[in-house]
Amino acid sequence: MRDLPSGTVTFLFTDVEGSTQRWEQDSPAMLAAIERHFALLDDAIIANNGRRFKVIGDAVQAAFPTALDALLATVAAQRALLAEDWGALGPITVRMALHTGAATPRDGDYLAPVLNRLARLLAVTTGGQMVLTEVTRNLVHELLPDGIHLRDLGEHRLRDLREAERVFQIDAEGLPDAFPPLKTVDRQMHNLPVQLTEFVGREREVEEAKRQLAEPGRRLLTLTGPGGTGKTRLALRVATDLIEGFPDGVWFVALAPVTTHERVAPAIAEAVGVRESPAEPIAETLRAFLRAKHLLLVLDNFEHVVAAAPLVADLLAASPGLQILATSRTPFRISGERELPIQPMGLPEDVAAIQVDDALASEAVRLFVDRARTVRGDFALMERNVATVAAICRRLDGLPLAIELAAARVRLLSPEAILARLDNRLGLLTGGGRDRPERQQTLRAAIAWSHDLLEPAEQALFRRLAVFVGGWSLEAAEALGDAIPDPAVDVLDGIAALNDNSLIRRADISVGHDDGAGPRFSMLQTIQEFAREQLAMSGEQEPLQDAHAAHFAALAVGAEPHLFGPAAVEWLDRLEADHDNLRAALDWRRERTDGARAVQMAAAMWRFWWLRGYITEGRAQLDGVLALPASQNGTKDRATALDGAGVLAETQGDYGRAETLHQEALALSRNTNDAAAIARSIGNLGVVAFDRGEGDRASSLLEESLALARNVGDEPMVAIALNDLGAVAFARHDLEQAASLFQESLELRRRIGSGSEIARTLNNLGGVALEMRDFGRACELFEESLRLYRAAGDKWGTAGALTGLGTALLSTGVAAEAPALFEEALALFQETGDIRSSGVTLLTLADAARDRGELDQSAALYREAMSGFQEIGAHAGVADCLAGLGGILASEGRFEPAAQLLGAAIAQLPDEEADGFTQSERYQADAEAIRAALGESEFTAALKTGRAMPVEAAIAMTVPAASLHH
Repeated sequence: MRDLPSGTVTFLFTDVEGSTQRWEQDSPAMLAAIERHFALLDDAIIANNGRRFKVIGDAVQAAFPTALDALLATVAAQRALLAEDWGALGPITVRMALHTGAATPRDGDYLAPVLNRLARLLAVTTGGQMVLTEVTRNLVHELLPDGIHLRDLGEHRLRDLREAERVFQIDAEGLPDAFPPLKTVDRQMHNLPVQLTEFVGREREVEEAKRQLAEPGRRLLTLTGPGGTGKTRLALRVATDLIEGFPDGVWFVALAPVTTHERVAPAIAEAVGVRESPAEPIAETLRAFLRAKHLLLVLDNFEHVVAAAPLVADLLAASPGLQILATSRTPFRISGERELPIQPMGLPEDVAAIQVDDALASEAVRLFVDRARTVRGDFALMERNVATVAAICRRLDGLPLAIELAAARVRLLSPEAILARLDNRLGLLTGGGRDRPERQQTLRAAIAWSHDLLEPAEQALFRRLAVFVGGWSLEAAEALGDAIPDPAVDVLDGIAALNDNSLIRRADISVGHDDGAGPRFSMLQTIQEFAREQLAMSGEQEPLQDAHAAHFAALAVGAEPHLFGPAAVEWLDRLEADHDNLRAALDWRRERTDGARAVQMAAAMWRFWWLRGYITEGRAQLDGVLALPASQNGTKDRATALDGAGVLAETQGDYGRAETLHQEALALSRNTNDAAAIARSIGNLGVVAFDRGEGDRASSLLEESLALARNVGDEPMVAIALNDLGAVAFARHDLEQAASLFQESLELRRRIGSGSEIARTLNNLGGVALEMRDFGRACELFEESLRLYRAAGDKWGTAGALTGLGTALLSTGVAAEAPALFEEALALFQETGDIRSSGVTLLTLADAARDRGELDQSAALYREAMSGFQEIGAHAGVADCLAGLGGILASEGRFEPAAQLLGAAIAQLPDEEADGFTQSERYQADAEAIRAALGESEFTAALKTGRAMPVEAAIAMTVPAASLHH
């Protein structure tokens, strides 16, 4: 098949006229006709060196290497369509248009401005008509064959395009040449201002606005949103699309220059051409004029003249054919109004690793690129700048005005320089086009316009809400009111007013993620920066920050007792919703060296950080708080914070640090004779010993912790100790003892009701079922565990359950689903910084790859896992990796070094664990294969050599023969 042309390309677009009605009249006949029409078009296109590259419904798009080829194909296609017998269905008439420009194909399609212009041109033609642009005409006019002529139709404005287009009609002998005038915006009744830049994105909003205006009885639609969201431009696009539906026109009324609500009626009258009569009020004249009209009024920027809303209601009541499309930062609040909130533009995800094609799927990025090209024609989105441009759009909240102002800076600054300066958005984003209204020439002016319309009490609340980070609940806003008593500020009414004025927005809460604290609100970052400027100038910041910190510290401390019980998920969700505020509160207390209260708050939060996977952040926060001089007093809170920091360190495999922290916590608790805290610290030390491979010490410490916890009646701690003792028994391959301990822990945890803790023990029982080869039961246990972990938002636990379930599925022979589970688990473990569990998952992936015969991949995974295990001193993990690599060497026929690696693996383990290790199914299979190849004496000698070998020397032997280059 011929490649798509590149460079200077001429495009043909076609569309069947009146196809919708014909489909409804006779679908089978229409289907056959459309297929025949495709065949006729393909014949003409192929015969003239073209390639059809896209079909949209019954519309065809084709590309040609020369303009003459495209023109000849167009005429041939029309002749074939005219000659065809279409039967009872009647003739199929197809409009066709040609345009030429620079274009490069990508993945079987084109992405180029030339296509937008051609689509606009095709839309204004009539069925059977053939037209082309001036650039295409210039390429063919001296090459026209006999019988084909070009007729100049003059210049026409096409929708959303800043430059008019000179259009030519192709007249060919034997084909119709009499058509109505082109349906361009020049011919319509309207006063819509010419737009000098391309309309980008917003397809969904355009269609939704048109749909709502088409609803029976829908008379007033208000596009609402904060300044800079592109409401005016969107309204103009919608109005342009609707021109043909209003016989008496579409009329734009710019209200920004109107200073009082009394001037709204004269402004509307001027727009629609009504002269004021000295004999009657202008509102009466306007009402009489509109009474019999069918027209659309576009009322732009109504927010500062909202007192004129009764006039609008009166006009709608008196004029049944009148519809109004308005833009306003606050709704009219009159009967019959439908509000359509306009959100910022769609933003790219995963900015750091984004690709060019993925970035261009974002409206915000496409807008930046388009506007950057208007000031620097050579600007292009490419691999080296795509992440920066995407980050700029995210930092600017997807606000079109902010993006346009930032893109204008490309004239002098690189995207990297723009991004670096965005900490001061309001200072950087100035210098908008002089043709803009003054309020849109800087971002600060756009926000100040809304701010200045507020009542003084509303302005006070607006700046005080800037103290929040990442949003707030109504309860939190009311709590801050106590910091600066102000009887003029009613928080509930003020929140409603700010929401109506689009300066704050109510957050959408997805089903299942309501934090239980009622509705939440937030500000766009650009608006919040303005609010913070106002707060800094007010002198209120310090008392507000103190009140903010007190409120969120109380939330953290109040949540902590509930994180073990049946309400754990609800409280974790509340903390998650306000995590940014909790961070800010803790930072404020640390900056003010308020050590005692900082340590109290951090001690209350460690379990949240652990359960929700914020391990690295939690460690940094706890380390910072514990280092404060005022936190050094031997309080219960400090002991809890030390233990929490130790758990997080142990989770990341930092066993030495964990040991130190738990020992210090234990010493403090012994000093205060806090038996429950002593049991906790001893149990934590037992877990660290277990992770270090010190099985006997772990067992002794955990038994001691269990006895203390039983003595003080601390049921959650009893359940933890039983679970951890079960893990020790499991490591020793005492499966019956492990199952008994896990089951006792599970029964206790089910009674307590904590989902994450129940899931943890279910996961462990799943591991026992695996070892007992009860794979069906293992799958059931892991699936229940996974469901509970996901519900709790426990990333670390979710990853563990995914790993267990994947292993169980592999064992049952259902291997197709397992890799995806392991990959998700690995990503979660790596996100939480859990080196040990990442290693275990890599080890499982290595085993699976080895079983599939993918030895290079398997060896690489074993080595990656072993590197992590070595880093944290996880000797059991190193042993598993060495044994797996030994198995690979055996499969390559390198039996002696394979046996030595098995010996090196055994040498990593204490005696009580080595016996269980050598009884595992995989080790037994590898050992038997190697023994059979070498003979008993050679096998024993090689095994002995390996046991005496330094681990570094053993690792050096692990390059499999399959990966060597000969």
